[in-house]
Amino acid sequence: MAPGFRGELQGQDYGAMTALEITAGPGARGQGIALSWAGRSDLRSCKIYRTVAGGTGQTSTLPLTAAGYDDPGVPAGTMVEYRLAASPANTALPVMYGHCLAGREVPLAEDNGGLLLVVTEEMAAAAGREIQRLVDDATGEGWRVTQWVIPPAATVASVKAGISAAWQGGGRTLKSVLLIGHVPVPYSGLIYPDGHPEHRGAWPCDGYYGDMDEALWKDVTVNFSAARAENTNVPGDGKFDASTFPSALELAVGRLDFSRLPAFAPLTEADLLRRYLEKNHAWRTGALAVEPRALVDDNLPTFAEGFSAATRRAACALAGAGSVLPGDYLTPGPACVFGAGIGYGSYDSISGVAGTSQLPSATTRAAFNLLMGSYSGDWDTTNNLIRAMTAAPGASVAAWWSGRPNIPLFLMALGQTAGECTRRAMSPGGTTYLAPGASACGVHLGLMGDPTLRLNSIAPVPQVSAVCCGGRALIEWQSSPAAGVAGYAVFRAEVSGAPFVRCHGGLLQAGLFVDVSCPGPGCRYMVRAVRLETTASGTWWNGSTGRIATPSDSAAGCQFDAWAEMMIPAPAARGDEADPDADGLPNLQEYLAGSDPMLPGCDDACASRGVAGNLELTFSMIDGLTAATFVPEASPDMVTWTPVADVQEVSRESGRIQCRACVPAAEARGFLRLRPVRH
Repeated sequence: MAPGFRGELQGQDYGAMTALEITAGPGARGQGIALSWAGRSDLRSCKIYRTVAGGTGQTSTLPLTAAGYDDPGVPAGTMVEYRLAASPANTALPVMYGHCLAGREVPLAEDNGGLLLVVTEEMAAAAGREIQRLVDDATGEGWRVTQWVIPPAATVASVKAGISAAWQGGGRTLKSVLLIGHVPVPYSGLIYPDGHPEHRGAWPCDGYYGDMDEALWKDVTVNFSAARAENTNVPGDGKFDASTFPSALELAVGRLDFSRLPAFAPLTEADLLRRYLEKNHAWRTGALAVEPRALVDDNLPTFAEGFSAATRRAACALAGAGSVLPGDYLTPGPACVFGAGIGYGSYDSISGVAGTSQLPSATTRAAFNLLMGSYSGDWDTTNNLIRAMTAAPGASVAAWWSGRPNIPLFLMALGQTAGECTRRAMSPGGTTYLAPGASACGVHLGLMGDPTLRLNSIAPVPQVSAVCCGGRALIEWQSSPAAGVAGYAVFRAEVSGAPFVRCHGGLLQAGLFVDVSCPGPGCRYMVRAVRLETTASGTWWNGSTGRIATPSDSAAGCQFDAWAEMMIPAPAARGDEADPDADGLPNLQEYLAGSDPMLPGCDDACASRGVAGNLELTFSMIDGLTAATFVPEASPDMVTWTPVADVQEVSRESGRIQCRACVPAAEARGFLRLRPVRH
């Protein structure tokens, strides 16, 4: 970071000074939204800005000593974004900003849209199992995931064309893109956001892949030869002219690129990718424990820009005032949700924070890392610190070069994704309610990590099973071990690859649901644990990643009581000996035979005959049942019955077991029967 750039003032911690700690909760009588903060007596102006998603903003001037703001007209389920701007009476001091995305009982995000994984051929082969688990986890959170493996000869142009085609072909429902491996890197601009003129030129620009307005990206005017070849930008070289994003991005973009990190040797790029995907899975399933605080290691507190302010605002939005933990970035200690590492830097280090050479043997403490140091924001370099941060052991799952401008991670406190925070920072018009910062909407902004990650992960249900029978489906699951689960949501996809759609209203309390309109073979069911999250920004319904089951096409795996609940509407008619269809066959026998207890009909599960002086009974039942079975019995007089000793399995096919029971015909006559018996 160039000393003195944007005003270096001694004796103050401007990150702490410029970050107003603003929190939100329900208003009077639980209605609307009420904001609160620590009032001050040294202001010359205090204003609050508010906007509802999709609506127009408004500005209100507040009393100079205000310590709160009531917004009574906000209905439940609505998110409102606020910015508080307080100007000190001392005009030499910077404006202080507080930010909050607030709401009450914001609905569960059931369909997040499309997620495209763009994977290099090498990484697809080396980490296929882990990538598939990522697909499953993201699908379970409501993403419609597709995977595109690109060849080694792929170019920036071909990758962009493929992403654009996926966006158009999917009806513009694609929302996020995750680049896995050393996917070709776009470059753009004539910039030096770190304040070093010798670092002027084109910088990496992954956001280009998220802007579908291709006509706005030109390569005709910038003509500059840089000290470093990668930063050179001349007409027709494939590097774009734009220094700021020319339009709002349609897609959030993140990157997992662990190439050219020799500091981690002997671990390879594939090893580091697999390790990251293990962390990703642990984060999504609630197994990666972090405290709801921010670790701040600010070695440039006297810069008036207040580089740590964005992290402080995010921590306050999540956990309230006073949730910042000062400390050294790599010193062992509690893991935190957010982290700010700030200092003078190089491509592979930030002074006082970390160097790439330290990371292989360190344990990172922050999950979402906002890093600021000279040169390191130019991340397409060997051993680059921003890319390396997510390769390291520990909690780190995402990293940005942040501060010029700020990344609005406060949005995550109400369920927004890391990718959405990045897209907002990149997009013109998306920064209206963000604190001003140098290089606003700069093309250098980028996310190293998964753009679909959210906060407050919930442990999923351990197991789900599903059975289709008689046009109905029975879905059973075990409870999530997570605390505070309010209930469960069951979703159905009509065929493999189709989006999952909620099967019911409200939340289910029991570990069982009957779908009365099972579409049959090819469908899939998913169960998500749901709880109401309470943060310093309000409340929102949060869902775990889902567990998915493909139902069997018979009642083979279905316990009798569950089968009866699925098949028989009236609870009083579900007993073992009850016969709701009055066809002479009790429920337990219909269960074993695989017949419908609500549809009268003959039991064709057995037949008897005399064979060479013996009595022989052949019968069949559903394969795999553990709750009950058929017991063949013999009698000479239909009064005294004894079990048949000679019972043989004939075959297993089409989900049924064929059996034969045989007894000697000692008398002139004899009788055989099948008795359904509970285990």
